[in-house]
Amino acid sequence: MSLLNKVTVAATAAVMLFGTGIASAPAVSAAPATSQGDTGEASSLGGTQIETESEEAGPAQMSAAAKQHAQLLGKPTSEVKCTIKHNGCYQAFAKGALFFSPVTGAQPVVDEMWKQYRANGFEDSSWGYPVDAPVVHEDGSVTQDFQGGRKETAAPAPKPAPGGTAESAPEQSSEPSPKPSTSQAPSESPSKQAPRPTPSTQAPSPSTQAPSPAPKPKTKKKSAPKPKPKAKKKAPKAKKSTNLSEAQLRKNIIKHARNGIGTRYVWGGTSPTKGWDCSGFTQHVYRQNGINIPRVSGAQRSAGKVVKASEAKPGDIIWTPGHVGIVSDKKGKMIDAGSRRTGTSERSYNWMVKRGAKFIRYI
Repeated sequence: MSLLNKVTVAATAAVMLFGTGIASAPAVSAAPATSQGDTGEASSLGGTQIETESEEAGPAQMSAAAKQHAQLLGKPTSEVKCTIKHNGCYQAFAKGALFFSPVTGAQPVVDEMWKQYRANGFEDSSWGYPVDAPVVHEDGSVTQDFQGGRKETAAPAPKPAPGGTAESAPEQSSEPSPKPSTSQAPSESPSKQAPRPTPSTQAPSPSTQAPSPAPKPKTKKKSAPKPKPKAKKKAPKAKKSTNLSEAQLRKNIIKHARNGIGTRYVWGGTSPTKGWDCSGFTQHVYRQNGINIPRVSGAQRSAGKVVKASEAKPGDIIWTPGHVGIVSDKKGKMIDAGSRRTGTSERSYNWMVKRGAKFIRYI
């Protein structure tokens, strides 16, 4: 082969190699990363947002979450910045911050948990993103679920009362103080120098000899006892009905859930007439059947019992970060208030299973 032919063949091979392999190399190397989510299963985070059935995503979900947790977070101190790990978003507030990722949704981190989260390196640490809102317990301690597992902070120490504690106050004697003596009290013995009265021929005036009557002691009138106010009866708390079998109770839950189909979706709503959101819907249906469950989706997950997908029954709750629905008696379907687009409807929950859904039981 001549030298000219060899050069021509080499140039042709280089063009073909450039067009098929080298030019696309950067795209091939940018493979999506994986992260351990709340379910313990690998979830694709990568550089693109995972598609969901809900309208609350990114800045829109951040705005909605800020309104929901306004009392916890206080006023915002920065704008929403979507420049952190795995297409996440961040916004600072007076009492904490909001974090968002396509997998976990928008969740607040506040108070002592916020201090620990900062100290451990935010979402870049082993904690990862928060997958649920914080749960405050009766003793003041707080638990919150992150991608790296459940974290807990102890109850805050009680603040001392202003002006010192009760132990520093001077003790008061329980004995009564002695009464002061009075110098004007009359002596019981007569004076030795007092002259004896001389007898008089005149009749003594009644005003000088008649003894003054002793004052009658005042008697206190006993006041009639006041009738004790009747104790107000406390409204009975809704409890799970004991008169129904489990099977009948589940049928009733499905019936009430289907009655809500067609109701519009309203963020923060709880009304079957004015509208509700996903957790407002599930709370209403359960309450109609005598079962009290928490208001928000994250608390509904934490308060119930997690069961395997194979053990889920109609009437159980299906949960994924930021959304809940009620498992239908039709295989693979749920009844939920999904978004303003879908309203309340009966549809497949396969998209939630792909995101590592949990099945929660209260019955």
